[in-house]
Amino acid sequence: MSLRKNGICLLLFLGVCLPLFAGSHSLRLGDTATGCERSVKELFMKGMPPFSFMLDSVSSDTFIKRWSRKIEKVPSTRTDESKYEVTFTNPEKTLAVRCDITTFTDFPAVEWTLHFRNLGDTNSPTISHVNAADIDFTQPAGDFTLYTAHGCEATNLDFHLQKYSLRPDSLYMFRPYGGRSSSITAFPFYNIAGTDGKKGAFVAIGWTGTWQAEFEESSASALSFRSGMSNTHLYLLPGEEIRTPMISVLMWQGDDRIDGNNAFRRFALAHHSPLNSKGMMIQPPLCSGFDFGDPEPCQEYESFNELIARAIVDRHQRFGIMPEVFWLDAGWYKGNNAPMSEEEGRGWYNTAGNWEADPSRFPNGLKGVANIVHDAGAKFMVWFEPERVFHGTDFHKNVPQYLLDLPGAGQSLFNLGDPEARDYLCRYMGDFFEKNGIDYYRQDFNIDPESYWAHNDPEGRHGITEIRYIEGLYTYWDCLRQRFPDMLIDNCASGGRRLDIETMSRSIPLWRTDCHYGEPNCQQDHEYGLSQFFPLHGTGIYFTDRFCARSGLSSAYTFSGEVMGRTNTVPNIRHSMKTYRELRNYFLKDFYPLSGDDDITGLDRWIAWQFHDPADGSGIVMAFRREQCPDSTYTCRLRGLDADAAYTLFDEDTGTNETRTGRALMDGLTLTLASP
Repeated sequence: MSLRKNGICLLLFLGVCLPLFAGSHSLRLGDTATGCERSVKELFMKGMPPFSFMLDSVSSDTFIKRWSRKIEKVPSTRTDESKYEVTFTNPEKTLAVRCDITTFTDFPAVEWTLHFRNLGDTNSPTISHVNAADIDFTQPAGDFTLYTAHGCEATNLDFHLQKYSLRPDSLYMFRPYGGRSSSITAFPFYNIAGTDGKKGAFVAIGWTGTWQAEFEESSASALSFRSGMSNTHLYLLPGEEIRTPMISVLMWQGDDRIDGNNAFRRFALAHHSPLNSKGMMIQPPLCSGFDFGDPEPCQEYESFNELIARAIVDRHQRFGIMPEVFWLDAGWYKGNNAPMSEEEGRGWYNTAGNWEADPSRFPNGLKGVANIVHDAGAKFMVWFEPERVFHGTDFHKNVPQYLLDLPGAGQSLFNLGDPEARDYLCRYMGDFFEKNGIDYYRQDFNIDPESYWAHNDPEGRHGITEIRYIEGLYTYWDCLRQRFPDMLIDNCASGGRRLDIETMSRSIPLWRTDCHYGEPNCQQDHEYGLSQFFPLHGTGIYFTDRFCARSGLSSAYTFSGEVMGRTNTVPNIRHSMKTYRELRNYFLKDFYPLSGDDDITGLDRWIAWQFHDPADGSGIVMAFRREQCPDSTYTCRLRGLDADAAYTLFDEDTGTNETRTGRALMDGLTLTLASP
């Protein structure tokens, strides 16, 4: 159907500012007062600050008011952001807590990060129970509703919406599994809605390790929010400084909670997306994988070589299906060509740490593949996993001093918390990129690091290894981005297990989950869930029939199917890429889930969603009747339209048009598919 407002098409596919301080570290839901120095002073300079900690088991609530406070505005590289430092110093001038604060001229948001520094000549008192956020969200009266998502665990439940109706004295605690920030048991993005559902606060936690969050409704008018790194219990050496998780709070008002989610999507795109050398957001790309179906016993790209690369690129050029990026995944490095090796069983997984191209398959290094790709006018992206070092590999033998070990594990963790190790890795990888003509960097992380960090903590310093490691991860990525300002970092961790506002600012997850590669119903579930919180992400398309190809449409799009086999036709591949190119900008606009907040994962139902551009009133609706669904029709209520405007709906499959008012479409649009 074709929907037009003032000549703009809506395609339907079938198949601002800091909130004011409101009391003792309290924020009123939905308060969108102007962000300015006065508001920062109210929040951080008067009464109890919006954080807490303990020194030698004594709560900061009992002594922080006696500490001196100093506020300073610091330079910002952006005109739409203001930055401040508020420093709290104890009377003895031996310990300081610095809050790095950012406010925004275009959004009702505030962010802060705590830093602890030992100013004395001896070890500091023991710092523990650090809540980087310890605040109350208040409203006149009534209960709160909390919205978040399921963490990533490679199932159809990845990013599935989680809804909690809070009551007085109810307590909900969240903590990701194993040390990766969005793994399995928690997701570091939360939308808090008030009683009427029209005001709220969106909270994001920036820590790519083991954070925790607690939400407790202490009364019918107050919800306590506490968050920080889990299990911090350490002292600081003289002159030592550490940082804690970053806290981001965005206030919103609207018709319901999805307006809050969309406010955060816009905020994330404006202020937490990776930028190129021109200061513009790096666009999520259209990719094609160098996947031609390795024969057993090979996996991934273990049989791939330069000759096959030339054939695949030639096939893309010959049939007009050229992507923007060619993607080389795991298995290109030496030691894992199992059929040709005396060392059977060595594959892509247990040779991570050999970061040199297999000379038998790539006699010119990866530069030979890069030249083929560049000559075709595309960019070249390569998979690495530098943090996981399997025993017996080059990194394990050559730089053992840079590794964190765990007894019996068989693999080590490259210690990004060691400045010397981090500098070595930054130089090594940067030089490798330059030498081999690599444009985009795909970083995977198939290991749970939490036990490695805990095992390597010194006595009395629990948490210091993780802190240094996470600080080092950000420094490492920032180092690469400074050296290669137009490089896209693809953030993968067994899929999307490292999604948080800190990684969001530096990378884009092009492979959001390892769940059933290319399974379309799962891809629909993941798009429906993750897009409510996270605007930039993608997945891989293995089959290009309409149902599969549309199921994987997202802000980034990767064709991972065979181009040298018979599973996909060239016209279908061409059409799926054309569709993505036509629609890609809509995936960065407002997102509306049209199938409700309940369980949408069943195969006996329809699932539908809408992307809407509020600037011009256009958008797309995508709807799928799944294989066990008995209903040939489905009615959904569109969102964000002008009730009095006339819209033209264009049905992509039938080519038919019809015109309706925005009011009629928001009252209900009935879609029909004769067959599931």
